[in-house]
Amino acid sequence: MNSETQQEELNEEQAPEQAIENGPGHLLVKKREALGMSVQEVADALHITMHYVRALETDAHDKLPGDVFIRGYLRSYASLLQLDPTVIVNVFNEFSSERDNAEEYSTRRRSSTRRIPWIVVSGVAFVGMAIALWFFNSGSSAPARNTATPATSNTSNVTTRSLRPGVAATLDQVATTVAVPSVPEQLTAPEPSLEPTSATQDAQDEQPMPELEPSQDVPMPVQLTPAAEQVQDQADNAALETPSSERLISVDGGGEDLVQFTFTGQSMVQVVDANDEQLYRDVRVAGDQLRISGTAPFNILLGDASNSELSFNGAKVDFSSSIRIDNSARLTIGL
Repeated sequence: MNSETQQEELNEEQAPEQAIENGPGHLLVKKREALGMSVQEVADALHITMHYVRALETDAHDKLPGDVFIRGYLRSYASLLQLDPTVIVNVFNEFSSERDNAEEYSTRRRSSTRRIPWIVVSGVAFVGMAIALWFFNSGSSAPARNTATPATSNTSNVTTRSLRPGVAATLDQVATTVAVPSVPEQLTAPEPSLEPTSATQDAQDEQPMPELEPSQDVPMPVQLTPAAEQVQDQADNAALETPSSERLISVDGGGEDLVQFTFTGQSMVQVVDANDEQLYRDVRVAGDQLRISGTAPFNILLGDASNSELSFNGAKVDFSSSIRIDNSARLTIGL
């Protein structure tokens, strides 16, 4: 078992090196080196730090803000190196999926390996308890024998048993010791005659037949056909559904200024008020509306900023000139 554990640890140590070769980072490194560009030149062109460039080239995506920003950086980097951004993003998606599956598989293998000793110990304990119970039952279940001969009394069809002193009576033995006396024949009641006498028959003939009252009409439940039931279910579902084309999210920051976002696609948004308090940070999708009240000025960070529209106190804000090469934007409004 020790050799298998060492082999698994060696495979886990070699897994990151193999994952780096399968990620999009090695494509970016080869193309950058072929163009003769340095890491500093790439960082200056993309307006990001050298730390982010190295993280993209080594597929160290855990050191980057999130998937939305990673895809934006990869598109910008690929365009700078004259590569197809769609291909690079697809390689990143496949690489992320394979890495997640590998981590999940490694976690299951480790948990199953740790459970093996407990399973073995539990099995041994169960077998030991079963053997102990078997010995205990075999030693204490000696059959009791009846030494007395059955005696016949003046009762019919009744058998009595005498119990040996010191032996507890079982349920069957107690039941068989109850004597049930037979019923004398002379005390048996005569069976009533089922044939009517002549007097009784004449009395029944003279009695008039009762008139039957007309039965009241009872409403019967209406049974719908399968087609009618389906139409009824569709009508009920249509009545319950309340269509909503927009989703509104409101955040109360305790101020009198209002900033509003409308999203036409997926975008990350972060809003900080004048007191350096973060009022909101999340990813929204197309059709969402976000309204935040607080104290201006607001520091706003947008990922995929082209998918967002912004207004401040009812006036639309044009921030197209603030969108950077990675399609993000950082701006301050309400000064």
